[in-house]
Amino acid sequence: MNAYKWFATVVMLALVLVFISSTTAMAQSNVFLPTITNGTNSVLEETALALEDQHSQSVSASSAQAAPDYIVSNVDDLYATVNNPANAFSTVHLEPGLYTLYDNGINEGRLELQEGMFLTGDAAWVLGEQNELVYRVAGPVIYAGDLQLLRPPGEAQELNDQYQAGIVVINGGGADGITVDGGTRPGFDINSTGTVMNCVSINHRITDPDVLAAYFGQDFGAYGIVLRPTADATTVSATVTGNYLSNNRQGFGVTPQYYQTALSRTTLKASLRNNAFVNNTDVGLAAWIIGGSNDSDIDVTMHNNLISGGIRGIWMASFAGSGTHITVHSLQDILEGSFHGVRIDAQLPGDKMAYFGRNVTMKSHKDRAYQVIAYPETEVRLHLSHVDATASDIEGGNFLGRSLDGGALRISGSATAFAQSNSGLMLTNDSNPKFNGPEQ
Repeated sequence: MNAYKWFATVVMLALVLVFISSTTAMAQSNVFLPTITNGTNSVLEETALALEDQHSQSVSASSAQAAPDYIVSNVDDLYATVNNPANAFSTVHLEPGLYTLYDNGINEGRLELQEGMFLTGDAAWVLGEQNELVYRVAGPVIYAGDLQLLRPPGEAQELNDQYQAGIVVINGGGADGITVDGGTRPGFDINSTGTVMNCVSINHRITDPDVLAAYFGQDFGAYGIVLRPTADATTVSATVTGNYLSNNRQGFGVTPQYYQTALSRTTLKASLRNNAFVNNTDVGLAAWIIGGSNDSDIDVTMHNNLISGGIRGIWMASFAGSGTHITVHSLQDILEGSFHGVRIDAQLPGDKMAYFGRNVTMKSHKDRAYQVIAYPETEVRLHLSHVDATASDIEGGNFLGRSLDGGALRISGSATAFAQSNSGLMLTNDSNPKFNGPEQ
């Protein structure tokens, strides 16, 4: 009997060890890389929703990387592979190294991926103690510093480079694990449904002092990643996960503006997960109508992102056109160190804009956490739930500022969203300097 008990105990222990081993392997297979850390503590803490997203994302990523159709190790082979129409729907893997793009040739030296093409590498990164970029794994770096391609001052067309074609143009495929550095064009330009994961897009700005002087000192520049359609009445979407965007003019942009052409009746959808937008000179996330588009919808879902520095963390705006609908859902994001954390400009008749923030951390903004401007015949909704922002965290002292010129503003949310000071939300208009309730 004792021998039997001993044997049963051994068998039971073996089964337990097998279960623990398989569980650990499963857990490791679900680990999202790159892990975004700050020292020893996680800045962007994973949640159940993020883990669910990771499963579907890891499936798509593994399908793109499982069996690359082409492996390249130099820029000439990269150009030859990418520019061959026969390579549509293929995966092109870049070996670690520096790929310096030409400033001439096919597509002006840019990389316009064929339909359905994926560009992959092995780069992985983490945040340093000061939110700086620290590579964990060396990967391919596409250097595009020579791709300025500016029109001479005085020409009729708009000179701002955010309208120009990107350095890596995605048409139904994507990019994973690569770095795009330098140049005044957008780093990644998503013109159709596409994915950018685990990538780094940095230094897409004008820095040449002679060029800046020619443009009256204005710091024109480009997006780290931009989502924009190519034709009227189209729907495009982007999945942007685990990327580091820094020192660009705008970190991520979504707009129905295709270079010089304003497009109408478009629908743009973006999902942003686990990204770091650090010290982009103007905006972390720009969701805007800038060229006269009509009746277009922009819908951005954010989760677990860090937006740090710059003038505006999130900017929702319309500057031309009419009938714009812009919606941003923000869950567990951190916005810090900007002039305005979130700025909403509803300026044109028919504009409807809505920001939904839940479990968002707002801190160290130099003026206001939220700034809302609503002009006649516009509607803005601001819904805040469990927003972490104290009066001491906002250098300007105001959690919310507003300027209403005939537009409608509705504020709603849980009481904890407004607990940052005893007086409730501090508003800037003289007629109603304080707001203490959850609805307006």
